[in-house]
Amino acid sequence: SPITFIGTGEHFDEFEHFDAKSFVSRLLGMGDIKGLIETFKEKTDLFEKAPEMMERLQKGVFTLRDMKQQFVSVMKMGNMSQLMS
Repeated sequence: SPITFIGTGEHFDEFEHFDAKSFVSRLLGMGDIKGLIETFKEKTDLFEKAPEMMERLQKGVFTLRDMKQQFVSVMKMGNMSQLMS
C-alpha cells in the first residue's frame, strides 16, 4: 500500500500528507517552498486580509497594530525551525 502520511515529530498533530517531491527536496536540503506556502495559507488569515493591508500600505498607514497582527499570524504557524526543515 502507498505511503499517505509521514510523521514530522513525536506528537499526533505532527503528521503531514506524504508528497514524494517535497520529501526528497527536504531530504536533499533544498527546502519545500510549496509545503511552506500551503502551511502559511492553512494557518494564517493574511491572504484574506491582504487587499486591505496593501491598500493601507499604499496610503502610508501602517500601525503597530498591523505589525502585531502580522506577527501573531506568523506565530500561529508554529515553530520556525520545524517550518524551515
